[in-house]
Amino acid sequence: MLPGELTCWNCGKPGHDLRTCSEPCNQARIDKARAVHRELKKPGSGKPGGSAGGGSGYSRGKFGKPPARGETVRFINDKPHAWCGTCGWTTTHSTKSHDDWNANKATFVLHDKHPLTIAQKGSQKTGGKQKPPKTEGTPGNGLSLAAISDHFAKLETSASDPTHANMAQLLKDLFQGKV
Repeated sequence: MLPGELTCWNCGKPGHDLRTCSEPCNQARIDKARAVHRELKKPGSGKPGGSAGGGSGYSRGKFGKPPARGETVRFINDKPHAWCGTCGWTTTHSTKSHDDWNANKATFVLHDKHPLTIAQKGSQKTGGKQKPPKTEGTPGNGLSLAAISDHFAKLETSASDPTHANMAQLLKDLFQGKV
């Protein structure tokens, strides 16, 4: 059997699925196959489909892919988010502060110099909207490279298709001068 080849949970034969199986229903085999499937999908399983690796290597995570190198804050739906390796993109904490946040969620507060705190203070002044940075030499009604890059960053995180997300990431990197 090849990786990714369809296998029936009822009879165990390749080439079709449970809905199109012509053999009598074998509920015990179906339940066992379903349990194996769920186990493989668990985060950290180390198996294809689990978050620890395997599969295609593509994972969207909560609100999109993990941050690019050097990216500390990402605006999602016009709100600043920090990356937590456990939770994904959050509005409350980052990876280094996850344990403190988890121990006391009701009273946890990030320090004033944390990039998320700074971004949250900045977004409150603009009514929750992220203003694109002003770029010298940008005509009054034109778009700056930073604004175009921000647009592709938003497309990257909102894309439901991995191909679209990858294309948006490439365009974002291009407009940021990384390519």
